[in-house]
Amino acid sequence: MKRVDRPRPDCRPSFTEEDMADAFERLLTSRGSIPGVGRLTRVFREVDCHRGRPDFIALAHGTSQLLVGKSIAAKAAGSLLMSFLHSGAPRSTAYLVKQSGLSTRTVRAVTDELVERRYAIQTESGAFLLNPERRLWEVQVWAFELKIDKPKRALFQAQQYRLFAQRAMIVVPPNQAHLYGKHVLAMRRWGIGLASFDPITGDFEVHRRPRIGGPHSRQHQAYTLFQLLDV
Repeated sequence: MKRVDRPRPDCRPSFTEEDMADAFERLLTSRGSIPGVGRLTRVFREVDCHRGRPDFIALAHGTSQLLVGKSIAAKAAGSLLMSFLHSGAPRSTAYLVKQSGLSTRTVRAVTDELVERRYAIQTESGAFLLNPERRLWEVQVWAFELKIDKPKRALFQAQQYRLFAQRAMIVVPPNQAHLYGKHVLAMRRWGIGLASFDPITGDFEVHRRPRIGGPHSRQHQAYTLFQLLDV
């Protein structure tokens, strides 16, 4: 009797990550409620987020209207200064220079732009406050990392995305999900979710829900949101 070689359960699939990404984009933009994810209203593909480039960034339903207005030119310096601003505690130029390590000239130029774009308010004393009417911090961001192999790499990248996203999820082919069993503790620590997706059948299954939480870095969160305003 002739032996039939069966494929190993952890072998690479017949499709590429590009094939998987194209099919997954159709799922994310379907406008329906995705199991374990919910409804998404805006989807962005491969946006540079300073500390990572997720395959997809998506905005949760009901928060996309908060991402309005224009971005700023000095995104790196602007996002750094935004991380030091608060709506109830005025920050002086001298304070921002000391905390950021930027020059006085740079801080003045960037705060002028933040005020012009209405991300910040300048008080009568010349100090700066976050503008409470521009609620960028309330935008709910999902970050999705697709991988057909290399679990450790996927986990490392998803950890980076928690700097700016409230939820991060790794998406793999169905026959790869079991490989993440050894990484449960790390995924739990970082609140990272895991799902499998078959681009041929369109089947999507959540194996571990991501834990929602504030982004770990206000600077990286601001940088990412400024990037999305340019897309």
